[in-house]
Amino acid sequence: MNTIQLFDNYSSGGMELKNEVQEHLSQFPYLSYDIREEGKNIVIKFNNDVSSNFAFGLLDPFEKELTSKEPTTITITKKKNLEKFDEFQGKIIIENIEKVGFPDLGIEDLEVKIDTGATTSSIHCTNIEIDREGKKVHFIALDDSYSEYTGKKVTLPLYSEIKVQSSNGDEESRPLVKMDVVIKDKTMESYFSLADRKELEFPVLIGKDVLSGKFLVNPGI
Repeated sequence: MNTIQLFDNYSSGGMELKNEVQEHLSQFPYLSYDIREEGKNIVIKFNNDVSSNFAFGLLDPFEKELTSKEPTTITITKKKNLEKFDEFQGKIIIENIEKVGFPDLGIEDLEVKIDTGATTSSIHCTNIEIDREGKKVHFIALDDSYSEYTGKKVTLPLYSEIKVQSSNGDEESRPLVKMDVVIKDKTMESYFSLADRKELEFPVLIGKDVLSGKFLVNPGI
């Protein structure tokens, strides 16, 4: 229901637009930003770790312009009118099961699950070690049950730690990192939580933070 409302024509004042932008961004609780009204427009200043390309993807339901790159600052003027067909052009159609690549991990053509209901993307990892003092996380992607497994130990900056409800209903803390993902030859920088997914069917879950503004998903019905 919220997604449908976001794509309605916008005709109200700045306060209503601000509320709707905040509601939209509430899907991504790990983001840090300041938001203010500027006349009838809304200005959002993200923290220094958020790139302009990533922010533009998340804010796809809105008409916007880049005010500053460092830090990423975006001015939103109104919601898009998606009744016009040309607003859908440029978005790639993907299936609910896709093969993707992770250049930072040396992994190509890994079969993953596309989940439009998931807020944050997640990847199966082993030997996860968090260095909170150094703000880094060490891990090995996948495990030796996968043909794509490299056994390579990877170190990435620790963006944050997030609370996630696991498949068995328990809440657990997971490290969040930023890395490139390739879908349909399109390379994007996005956030992934590191988790033990060995009991799940797919080692990677691709969520809304990767999909927003870039893809249309064929549910396979």
